[in-house]
Amino acid sequence: LITDKKVPGLAITIMDNGGKVLQKGYGFADLENRDKVDPKRTVFRIASISKCITGLALGKMVEDGIVDLDESFYTYVPYYPKKKYDFTLRQLASHTAGIRGYRGKEYALNQNYSIKDGMEIFKNDPLFFEPGTSYLYNSFDFVLLSLAMQEASGISFQQYIKDTILMPLGLETTFPPQKDVSSSTVENIAQFYTKKALGFKEAVEVNNTYKLAGGGYLSTCDDVAQLGQAILERKLLKAAIYDELLASQIID
Repeated sequence: LITDKKVPGLAITIMDNGGKVLQKGYGFADLENRDKVDPKRTVFRIASISKCITGLALGKMVEDGIVDLDESFYTYVPYYPKKKYDFTLRQLASHTAGIRGYRGKEYALNQNYSIKDGMEIFKNDPLFFEPGTSYLYNSFDFVLLSLAMQEASGISFQQYIKDTILMPLGLETTFPPQKDVSSSTVENIAQFYTKKALGFKEAVEVNNTYKLAGGGYLSTCDDVAQLGQAILERKLLKAAIYDELLASQIID
C-alpha cells in the first residue's frame, strides 16, 4: 500500500494470545515534514471503532442501573421530536431503530456542534422503517445513544467515557477531537489526506465532536489493540453484560 502510494502511512499491531507478534509503522504521518508513522505515538482518527468504546460505556451504565437497554429513548430524551413509532436504546445500539444515515456530505460537516446540537441534522426526518423490522448501520444512532447516556448519567458523555473506560483500561492516547485536530495543534496527530489521481492532498477540515460516540475518537494503533484485547478478555464488565452486548439481534 505504501509502495504503490495507495496510502501515505499506516500503523499495524498484531496480537496473539495477548502478546504482540508485530508492531510497526510504515510510511509517513505527515508527508510535508516527513514524520514517520510510529504505532505507539502516531494518532489517527479511528472512525467507527469509536462505537466499541461507546458499547463498553453503555454496558457499564446498564450494569450500574443508570439505563435500561429496553427502555424507550424518550424516557431519557423526552424533548426529541415524536415519531410514528417508539424505539429503545437496544435498537439504537443495534442499528434497528430506523434512524436514517448520512445524506450527501453530512459525514464531513465542519460545524462546532455539541452532541445535543448534532441531532438537529436529522431530528425532523421520519424513521426509515418501523423499529425492529430492519437494519441500517449508521452513526446517527450513536449520536442519539450518547445523548441518552449523557442525560441519564448527568455528566458529559466524553467525561463518562474517560472516567469509566479510557482511564481504567490505560488508554492514554485515546481522546476526543479538539476544536482543531490539525497536526500543528495536537502532538503526534497524523495529517489527514484525500487520495487523488496524482497523489495526496490535505483533507478538508471536519468537526466530529457531535458524533464522538459513533465515529469521533482519535487514538493510536497501540491503544486500539489494547482496546480489542480488553474486549476479548471481557475486562471491566460482568460476563452477563458482555453476553448482552455481543448478542445477535433478531429483526422481523
